[in-house]
Amino acid sequence: MRQLGKMLLLAAVVARSSLGLTVVPAACNFDPHNGVWQVASPCLLTCRESNCTFKTDTIDVTPNGELHIDPSRASTVISIRNFLIGGKLVAGSVTQPFASKLDIILTGASKDQDDPTIRKEHVGDLPYSKVLLVKAGGTLSLHGIPKTPWVKLSAAAHAGSSVLTLASTPTGWTAGDRVIVPTTGLVNDGGNEVMTVVGVAGASAGKGSVLTVRETLQNDHYGSSRDIRLNGEVGILTHNIRVRGDNDDDQHKGCQLALAGSLVDRS
Repeated sequence: MRQLGKMLLLAAVVARSSLGLTVVPAACNFDPHNGVWQVASPCLLTCRESNCTFKTDTIDVTPNGELHIDPSRASTVISIRNFLIGGKLVAGSVTQPFASKLDIILTGASKDQDDPTIRKEHVGDLPYSKVLLVKAGGTLSLHGIPKTPWVKLSAAAHAGSSVLTLASTPTGWTAGDRVIVPTTGLVNDGGNEVMTVVGVAGASAGKGSVLTVRETLQNDHYGSSRDIRLNGEVGILTHNIRVRGDNDDDQHKGCQLALAGSLVDRS
């Protein structure tokens, strides 16, 4: 009977592997020491609540470490100064996108660079006091819900309107998403506009798809050229995986760095 049980377990593992399913590692023990949490083996970053929050100075994923973000939690927020990836940081894959919310917030200000009391990560002679660093041999794999990044206009969009005609139908854009309509005038004319999606209607009868937004445009956006490359565009801003800084310091909003020999795989 024991032998039969082992055979069934082995068959289940083989079947799981053949289906391309990911074996979930054990839960991490989030226990930083002096502000540093070292991940030395594969583990799943999770919590008992629906929304997880983790905060420390440094997370160091060593070459043998793998930090997997739990997709079953509604949201995960990691607030950190230095995120060092010598092993693997994984949230989703190409075939199994991460559908929950993940925010990696890099903390600190530009003045920290010159503060000797602030822990820093050195790359050659350069010290970093606020960085997501993928080291040589490390892997960063972030795959959120797929969204079309941007779409060209197929007709002019005029001030006062809440409707934009697009040259193609974007995928993944949903009500409540934020989009940007860049200026088609002078670069510094302040004509960039951030809008909120109400809905997208697919193309029909030779016409482009129609994007309806909550706000009204304050500027005209060119989109009437026969050469579609010369028309304005609309880009998506809303993503369920975000890596961002925690302040408005233009000199130090956050730094992402991938060293030679590392693998950065994101979508």
